[in-house]
Amino acid sequence: MIEQLREQIDNLDNEIIRLLDARFDCSKAIGEEKKKIEKAVLDSKREEAILNKVDNLSQEEHSEYIKEIYKKIMEQSRLYQGK
Repeated sequence: MIEQLREQIDNLDNEIIRLLDARFDCSKAIGEEKKKIEKAVLDSKREEAILNKVDNLSQEEHSEYIKEIYKKIMEQSRLYQGK
């Protein structure tokens, strides 16, 4: 049973990595557009809206954990955009 569950997690991890790669590609493109118009990398209102969306879409028992993950994703996206 544990091995089957771990296999499920491995498959989910593969999908998460694929989606994060795509997200970072979009983030980089956004960073390039921001540079063109001299806009700051940090968009606090956008990040707040994303965290609210996470809160609304995730299961209540997972919400705080997923929001923390998203905070880290957004932090790393800002660093990547600033390159």
